[in-house]
Amino acid sequence: MIIIGITGGIGGGKTTFCNYFIEKGIPVLNADELGHTLIEEDDSVRNQILDKFGNSIVVENKINRKKLADLVFNDQTKLKQLNKIIHPAVINLIKKKVNTLKVTSNFVLIESALLPNSILKDECNYIISVLSEMNLRIKRKKKDNLTKYELSLRIEQQPTEKKFEKCSNFIVINNGSLSEFKNQAEFYFNLFSNLTEIK
Repeated sequence: MIIIGITGGIGGGKTTFCNYFIEKGIPVLNADELGHTLIEEDDSVRNQILDKFGNSIVVENKINRKKLADLVFNDQTKLKQLNKIIHPAVINLIKKKVNTLKVTSNFVLIESALLPNSILKDECNYIISVLSEMNLRIKRKKKDNLTKYELSLRIEQQPTEKKFEKCSNFIVINNGSLSEFKNQAEFYFNLFSNLTEIK
């Protein structure tokens, strides 16, 4: 099985890129989504977060991700504490899912903005960075109801563009139209489909 890491900064288009592969029946493991699942469903992760950050982030007996984000993205120390809880659990979950998918899939995508800083990159055979101009990234994320300040905080916590480039085997630039972007996704889908056939 070929494992492909998809990374890039917030608003760059990596999820749209991955969605093309999902449409083609290729499994995509989204690190953020798996982290959200662990916060909601894994008692060990949930209890560690509550022990560290208290009950002020709880709404209707659930950890409120917005309250948690507001708390940690304003404090580098708290963000590191949260990542220390969530990242190992996410990595273990991804490894388990990859192991299961080996039976049915020739390749799998792992989507993570923090891949350049994670040991997870060592699990990937190839890494693709999806990069885009900052003004376009900001414009796209306005749809998610993030303020410019909230967005800037998230961007500051992610790897730099140089770091994305350094860890990548391939770079996709997403500054054009959606159809141009989909053409790039199709190119890589065909590339990895052919590689798995050769293998």
